[in-house]
Amino acid sequence: MGNNQSHIKVKKNVDVVMVGGGHSNVQVIKEISEKFELLDRIETEDIYEKLRCNSDINGVRLTLISDHDTSFYSGMLPGCIAKQYDNEDIQINLVEFCKWANCNFIRQKMVGLDPKNQLIICENDFKIHYDYLSIDIGSTTRGLDIPGVEEYTIPTRPIATLIEKIDKFEKELNFLENNNGKENEQKEKNERKNLKICVVGAGAAGIELSFAFRSRFSFQNLKNEIVLINGSKKPLMDNRGKSLTNNIEEKLKENNITFLSDLKVKSIQCKDNQQDDCNNINQNDDDNDKENYRYLSIQFENREENEDCDLILFATGAAPPSVIKNLNLDMSESGYINVRDTLQTIDYDNIFACGDCCHLVNFPDTPKAGVYAVREGPFVSKNIITLILNNEIDNEKNKSKLEDYKPQDSFLAILNTCDGDAISSWKSTSFKGKWVFNWKNYLDTSFMDNFNVNKL
Repeated sequence: MGNNQSHIKVKKNVDVVMVGGGHSNVQVIKEISEKFELLDRIETEDIYEKLRCNSDINGVRLTLISDHDTSFYSGMLPGCIAKQYDNEDIQINLVEFCKWANCNFIRQKMVGLDPKNQLIICENDFKIHYDYLSIDIGSTTRGLDIPGVEEYTIPTRPIATLIEKIDKFEKELNFLENNNGKENEQKEKNERKNLKICVVGAGAAGIELSFAFRSRFSFQNLKNEIVLINGSKKPLMDNRGKSLTNNIEEKLKENNITFLSDLKVKSIQCKDNQQDDCNNINQNDDDNDKENYRYLSIQFENREENEDCDLILFATGAAPPSVIKNLNLDMSESGYINVRDTLQTIDYDNIFACGDCCHLVNFPDTPKAGVYAVREGPFVSKNIITLILNNEIDNEKNKSKLEDYKPQDSFLAILNTCDGDAISSWKSTSFKGKWVFNWKNYLDTSFMDNFNVNKL
């Protein structure tokens, strides 16, 4: 348990609730658990009733609401796809972490919010009270409304689904590689020797995942063709300097990855008479070991020729989760939760939003990147702690001010090329090599160790 030192005991009952186990909220849980003497976790199945019954007990109570038992660290995802890391290496076990932190864990999905009455509305009309709330529910993939994208592609979000579908795709390939049986199966095996994977979106995620696919599917008997498709005609990641662009382009050529630019996706279609095969991409039938992802075709707005392939990954950037519309909070034009510099929402001092789901009104150009979510976490926890302590003080003059979060102008970016090397970018300078990957691996694993109960 995290509470084995001297902690502050408050005189009032305080419910601090986190929704979503993202990069920010796990830090909030850890830091608040290390600051206050917490009310004991509720271990019974009737946790909803117990939460209501205990409302008159003085002390801080932590609760995490998440519709998943684990949280994935996106910075290590390409390495996981390339099998440099096991799935467990890039996951935070939220259930075990909450036990360590003396934090209640509720496996539920938030569907709405009543901020005036301080109630989180979950599925099946479960309502959970809060005094302070931190929302860190991430984002979805942009472009899912393009015809055929949801049916026939694998979006980068949610990560758990992405990993599951890639594992199933590989399982089918292994089946065909190892099959020496019936004539029609052998024919299908021969047809699949020319494997082609398209990655749509050439930002940092798309670039890294192209390298990851190159590494993962470099089978001896398969011609592994990887195509990276960019909707812009600008050079790759040109906003970070020519040195980085040159290093990326050299690595793409070295790994025989085709790069296509200035192509706007119009639709994803299933080729003629192959509907049953195409439909398998989004099936969840665990018994179907021979899923078939073939016969897909990308149509473009500005090119007549289609791009036919076996698998399509959609890495086109972030879009706001649809649930934000049901939260009764001030939103940006693009649909994210508007927050002040303190990461508080516009209308409610006791509600915070962080990570991809928020929009910093004074820093509107802040990218949706994990590095910002990681930096925001400590500010949310410090400010919630300050509000709790201020609530114990009667004299307004003795109350502390909240801290403003100012996103850094630039940040260190490291792209995993999934071949033992990595490419770094700091302002206009870029380096590549094995030492860069070792540096990235140290940073990533050190961050994950902060939430591994076996190392705390």
